Amino acid sequence: MPALKRPKKIRPKGLRVRSQRSVTPKRRKPKTSTGRAGAARRDRMRNRPKRANLQPRPFQIEAVEQIERNNFQAAIFDAMGLGKTITALTTLKRNPNRTLPALIVCPSSVAWNWEIEARDWIPGVRVHAIEGMEDPLPKKMPHVVICPWDLLHYRESEIANMLPWKMIVADEAHYARNGDTKRGRAFRNIAQQIPGRLILTGTPILNGRNEMDSLLAVLDGGKPLIIRRLLEDVADDVPPKSRRILTVSMPEGIKAEYDELIEDFEGWLHDYLGVVLGAVKAEAAAEGSLTAEALAKVVYLRRCVGRGKVPAAAAWALGKVKQGEPVVIFGEHSDVLDYFGQAMTAFGIRTVRIDGSTPRKQRQEAIDLFQSGRVPVFIGSQAAREGITLTAAAHTLFLERWFIPAYEEQAEDRTHRIGQKRPTTMWYVHAEDTYDLRVSEIVDSKRLITERNLITADVDSKEVPGVVDVWQRIGKIKGLVKPLRREPKARREVPVIPHSKRLFALYYNPSVYPTVSVRNRLKQQGLHVYSVKSKRIGQMAIVRKSRDFRPGSMQVVTLGAGLQAVYGAPYLAR
Repeated sequence: MPALKRPKKIRPKGLRVRSQRSVTPKRRKPKTSTGRAGAARRDRMRNRPKRANLQPRPFQIEAVEQIERNNFQAAIFDAMGLGKTITALTTLKRNPNRTLPALIVCPSSVAWNWEIEARDWIPGVRVHAIEGMEDPLPKKMPHVVICPWDLLHYRESEIANMLPWKMIVADEAHYARNGDTKRGRAFRNIAQQIPGRLILTGTPILNGRNEMDSLLAVLDGGKPLIIRRLLEDVADDVPPKSRRILTVSMPEGIKAEYDELIEDFEGWLHDYLGVVLGAVKAEAAAEGSLTAEALAKVVYLRRCVGRGKVPAAAAWALGKVKQGEPVVIFGEHSDVLDYFGQAMTAFGIRTVRIDGSTPRKQRQEAIDLFQSGRVPVFIGSQAAREGITLTAAAHTLFLERWFIPAYEEQAEDRTHRIGQKRPTTMWYVHAEDTYDLRVSEIVDSKRLITERNLITADVDSKEVPGVVDVWQRIGKIKGLVKPLRREPKARREVPVIPHSKRLFALYYNPSVYPTVSVRNRLKQQGLHVYSVKSKRIGQMAIVRKSRDFRPGSMQVVTLGAGLQAVYGAPYLAR
């Protein structure tokens, strides 16, 4: 019997043989945008929460109908927290033939939020968010393009040369209140070529009436449509807010430095800059600062006072957290916020922080940690005053005053907004016998200008009697804060590390984040440091073994200035 021939191997179409034991389908490279911006955009959309059947509130529908009757031109000056974003997107959704394609200009900090909201509120919409200077504009015209304010004048010609726009939406339009700036000119040049124009801001007046008039001039017609509602007008289920002023004492060393700044600013400045820059460079730097002595003096006085208020603010926050109350803390200077973070760490209290150095993705993770109740203290600079919701807290404390009342009100309304179920209290910390009194007078005078030109809320404001000095009996913070001249830069506390179960290591700059702070933070999150190695960029704290992760899965993520995390995909089982 003749031997049987082995059958000839037939390779099915669409399959590729890698070995005799494994047959895998061919993988086609997805057609996606290139570069870091494209990767970030894909990651962002992949991980975003899904929402369906969203419906605007009746007062938002009422605003949309007014916009439609006014030929799609209006200024929406609703107070913060009333959903101006939803009003604008509902206008686009209901009138696609009159409004799309649309250009949305907004602060970079909320561009991600606008992209998510647009996709959820307008099903099937094509959205492109401009990520940076090098991010290419899409060849196929999207329905909505989102451009941050800080990129508008750089990419003005590209945006203007795209297909004719039908609507421009200017979110936080006070960014372009000055028509003489590059940003203001670019906005007006583009807006005048677009028939539909929506101006959105809850703070059209920051310093004077002329700022609001400048924004209204963008709209056609003699009398522009202005829509202005307060929270109590449309959401009477949201409890009211109140303001309280706490007068506190400062540590003796800080108070002595403050008095020296007042009496001999020039001498103090030479000594301070000598510590920061060295004797050779200090002379030239001091001479430059003294040419605008009044302004320079105010800056250092405010930093000094801000540091002096940290112990009292930390004691206040400790009391609230012990009562089960999450708190929001706002400040101005990074070293003041650094010291406050150190105080919370001394108490064993976890914090999250958003400032100008916080990456966009890290911002949302910080908000989620706070809103979910996993972290009781939120620390923010002015970079966190707009575009976010912090309704988990009913108490907001301002370590430092800001010269513009509208900015303070924006920050207040991170907690006092739709979704808040409890009365909210805004606490303003004033240091006894300091420049804080002058700042308060400036803020009050500017607030009167707004009240004369716009409908404003009536907020109960009181000063808490007496001087708060309970912090003096708490040893952990009594000597924590150092004078400016002794410690020009405070060391930052390590923020909460997101995705700690996927963490392999932390890269950190020890001059910014002390090793002991890194170890303490990792310990708080249930992580053990196996070793600390010196690297070119600083130190590397390793918390897991590399063999516990899938090969090729390691990624470096920036958590802040001088701090990076190395994440990987761990094996599910070994």
